[in-house]
Amino acid sequence: VKDSLSESFPGFTLPSSLLLLFIQLMLCFVLLSGQEVKVKEGEESVQLPFKTTAHLSGDIRVEWTDRDCRKVHVYQNGSDRPEEQDQVYRDRTEMKKDPLRTGDLSLTLKHLTVTDTGEYRCSVYKDGHLLMRTRVTLKVKGQCCLFVSSCLFVSHCLNASKLWLINMNVHCLVVTVFHAVEFCTKQTII
Repeated sequence: VKDSLSESFPGFTLPSSLLLLFIQLMLCFVLLSGQEVKVKEGEESVQLPFKTTAHLSGDIRVEWTDRDCRKVHVYQNGSDRPEEQDQVYRDRTEMKKDPLRTGDLSLTLKHLTVTDTGEYRCSVYKDGHLLMRTRVTLKVKGQCCLFVSSCLFVSHCLNASKLWLINMNVHCLVVTVFHAVEFCTKQTII
């Protein structure tokens, strides 16, 4: 008894179709797994890497977005589209020359601050359809930790509300919270 897939597509057997599915899932995992880039606040720039060997021609649109779905950078029809870019990123981004020919779709982000920390996605569209996507996690370690540390210390020692600290989404705060709580506890015991 033949399976319905091999009847619909002569030459395909169940093992070969499973192999094809496995390869597609692996490609999807590689594209979605992304990379992590770490940099210190105040650095002139950082590169969010994305290189492809795919032949990109025709109506191609490259769109970099941040964790809040704001457009960080848009490249289409052979040029950058600053009018589509979110105000936060104006004059702070750059792609290499002729990215579609070279396959280097990496984005340079300039004048970094701790608030740039987060996930960035690069999506490539052809004729309006998604071709590929990757994600890059950027971690900007800043000078803020010293300032925030003293704010947290006061906040925790006075039993002030911590909710606003959690919503700031800055990684250095998490580490500082534990140190401040530990220090406040020791101070209270003494």
